[in-house]
Amino acid sequence: MGIAKKASARVLSDAGLAALGGVWAVRCGVRPIRDRTHQLALVRYVRAHARQGAAVWSQLRKQSP
Repeated sequence: MGIAKKASARVLSDAGLAALGGVWAVRCGVRPIRDRTHQLALVRYVRAHARQGAAVWSQLRKQSP
């Protein structure tokens, strides 16, 4: 994870799309989801950050109306 974070931050900084050191949170960690309650809390957390302007990638496809 560290190498990917370093490389992506460098590319974004070099392209002028992000401030140096402004791409990733400090000490972000990867932890397994414990249960359904934890999963739903995580979804709410990610959606809140997306509303604040964070870039979020999803594997879910939008359903057509």
